[in-house]
Amino acid sequence: MQSGDTGLRAGRRRRLGLGLGLGALVAVGLDSMACTPAPRSFVSATEDQPAVQGGIADRLELGGERAASLRLPRPGAVDDRGPLLVLLHGFGSSGENHAAFFAIRGKALARGMRVIAPDGTRDREGRRFWNATEACCNLENRQVDDVRYILDLIDEAIARGGVDPGDIHLLGHSNGGFLALRIAREHPERIASAISVAGAGESGSAASAGPGSVPVRILQIHGTADGVIRFAGGSFAAPYPSADETLEFFARRNGCADASIEDSSLDLDGLVAGAETHRVSRRGCPAGGTVELWSMAGSGHMPRFGANFADAILDWIEASRGATESTPTTLPGIPRAADASPSGKEAPP
Repeated sequence: MQSGDTGLRAGRRRRLGLGLGLGALVAVGLDSMACTPAPRSFVSATEDQPAVQGGIADRLELGGERAASLRLPRPGAVDDRGPLLVLLHGFGSSGENHAAFFAIRGKALARGMRVIAPDGTRDREGRRFWNATEACCNLENRQVDDVRYILDLIDEAIARGGVDPGDIHLLGHSNGGFLALRIAREHPERIASAISVAGAGESGSAASAGPGSVPVRILQIHGTADGVIRFAGGSFAAPYPSADETLEFFARRNGCADASIEDSSLDLDGLVAGAETHRVSRRGCPAGGTVELWSMAGSGHMPRFGANFADAILDWIEASRGATESTPTTLPGIPRAADASPSGKEAPP
């Protein structure tokens, strides 16, 4: 390896160590998006140990050989029906690392959601990946069908975990964002929404399809200073579209109008001062087909998310169910440009 590459990797690790805290270092270079396991202190004791009430645990093991733990909002919740949040990690990371990175699982459970954070397959260098698109990140061309794997996990969660089949949401970062958007494109009838952070859609023929028969809610979140998966588009293993092109694809698929509406800004990234996240919604989208782009001005590939981010995502999931073309999604209680301050930022637990 070139000495310059080594220095670049070390610099990225230092920056990401500051972003994630507690020594969970994630390297996200184009050829080195590897992740060390999060230390035990990174996941709280209450989340790390299953709660048991009357002999009934608050989680279920799904997935067979590719096991994943479905967290329940309370012991015995399998007897109810509720929403499911699927967390999809970035290249080289893991489900548990990204549950901590998003800092959202505890809040989602408190709102009655089921949460699952599966792991991708390891490549020859031990890096977990999702076979999402040609661009990212099946670099060894493994015969892995991760779309089917996630859909099978969802089916099992419906059958065993009390999941409402009409209330399923994907939240992915980077490689996980690519996969979330691919599932939204190929199987919009299976999910209610897909949220991509620093991911992208597909280029070429896959991006040229016309209107779809089933709308799906889409939220694309992307840092304008992302040097790994670039806001303006670029190429990883293959070309990928820009954040705006990704939004346009789903707006066209959902039958939205050409016009957009801007909403107030949010303060989500602890590494950028002020309300850096600017929200744009497409007008004229059908019920269940909200399409939004949240541009994080000055944010990189690994923002530092805290309580504001988790609340914003969960509020968007809940509020966008009833959003119309003249009513952009309203997010109650989230600091906006007028009342946000850098001192209000919170680091992941």
